[in-house]
Amino acid sequence: MALPRGIQELTRKNKDGTPVTKYRVQINRKNFKQDRLFESLDEAVEFLNASKSATGQKQIHLLEEQQKTELKIIQDFISNPTIEAYIKSYIETYVDPRFADCDPKTAEGKIKLRNKASIIGFYNTIKKTIINERSDENFPISKLIYKHYDGKKAFGEFKPKQITEIEINEYIKARRKAGIKPISIQREITAISNLFKKLKYLDPDLKSIPNPTRDYDRDLLKISGGLITKKVHRITDEDKKKFFELLDNYPNPELGWISKLMLFTAMRRTEAVLLKWSQVFEKHIYLEHTKSGKPRIVYLTPEAKELLNSIPKKEGQDRVFTYEVLGYDSNFYRVMEENNLKHIKIHGLRKEAISGFIERIGASNSLLISEFLGFASVRKIEEHIETQIPAGLSTQEELLRSVGHSNPAITQNHYFSLKK
Repeated sequence: MALPRGIQELTRKNKDGTPVTKYRVQINRKNFKQDRLFESLDEAVEFLNASKSATGQKQIHLLEEQQKTELKIIQDFISNPTIEAYIKSYIETYVDPRFADCDPKTAEGKIKLRNKASIIGFYNTIKKTIINERSDENFPISKLIYKHYDGKKAFGEFKPKQITEIEINEYIKARRKAGIKPISIQREITAISNLFKKLKYLDPDLKSIPNPTRDYDRDLLKISGGLITKKVHRITDEDKKKFFELLDNYPNPELGWISKLMLFTAMRRTEAVLLKWSQVFEKHIYLEHTKSGKPRIVYLTPEAKELLNSIPKKEGQDRVFTYEVLGYDSNFYRVMEENNLKHIKIHGLRKEAISGFIERIGASNSLLISEFLGFASVRKIEEHIETQIPAGLSTQEELLRSVGHSNPAITQNHYFSLKK
């Protein structure tokens, strides 16, 4: 069968030897030039016929412009990676090296690797969370790629420059709808913030990109009982007496030693359980590896000093205790439940210690005054108060350093309760 004039059949072979046939249309008129390949003869004939009229030529020009626009969108999308690609780079650059020397055979190594898994888990959740995408010409790729686009896509599919406080708000709404607690969402927002702080190092082209977590709508975390609704977390004197008696009579004294150490110093559970004698000094404990990643000095109260002096040292063993973290957890909660003290939580020991330290400081610091007067923001009252308190645990700054908080609002919102 003869081909129409203007159409040429081209045949070539793939690498596997199978033949491929395409149809070429060449048009070389004064005001209309084309050189196109088509998969089928019918498409080639249809195009050739359309080119013979002014209307058809106009439609061809419109189609070409649309194709150029789509190609530009795709090229821009490829040349500017999504936030998922930067999450991968962030983990490889900042997370993996931090845990590279962890020995999974040691108690410390196991805990650190669990922390690493937790960090990576946060970012996996973040990039998979589906949020609403704004209808805007700045977001054309979704409609182009997805045939059944519904106005939503995964957070990880956004490019960094597309993520503003509006997208963070949508992320919060999506997580609240999924039933996630506000405090957990706030941790995820912190993870997003940490990523954006490092983008300028991961990609110099993003050095001026703003951090979208600075201006999101905080009220979204307060809906339905939100983030700042505080509960009183204090251990009564009666419960404390029963608690101490129970620990003193427990067959394994380490359960009591660890629990009291947390209560006397506000150390975190992992820090206390994995404590080493080489970290213990006359007046303080030096923690090189902490949750924040920064070294910290924990001041020793007289009770803490007395406790540590009473613990026998084992020859050739630097660790103070033999418990592993999960073993301590399971024994603590089992013992508390068996003795009607299940309302005492491990994290509550740290909270009790922090609240006790703050009460000792006195009324000349912003934390105590803001709690006493009902201020929602510690920073607000700090604008009006200048403190002159002696050094050590007598100062708010030293208290925050000792308990491992850099921001007084964290201490106020989650750890401090006045004794009623």
